[in-house]
Amino acid sequence: MLPDDVQVLPVAEVAAQLKVPVSRVHQLVRDGHLLSLRRDGGMVIPADFLDGAVVVKGLPGTVTVLRDGGFSDDDVLRWLFAED
Repeated sequence: MLPDDVQVLPVAEVAAQLKVPVSRVHQLVRDGHLLSLRRDGGMVIPADFLDGAVVVKGLPGTVTVLRDGGFSDDDVLRWLFAED
């Protein structure tokens, strides 16, 4: 779904960077504040979705708008990382 050159982080690393429990990262994914994908058998999150210890500003709203427009999560990920 995403090119292999897109840097991704395992959920545990995202949790450490955000300074929250792993369960909170799973909740952020469920709530649409983050999107995840499976790579090499595990759930990962694109590193570009994080800005230090916070989720990139505007990402949750963008995900919501695209989902409301009928995009699946896979489509949202493709759209976010597509070149213009």
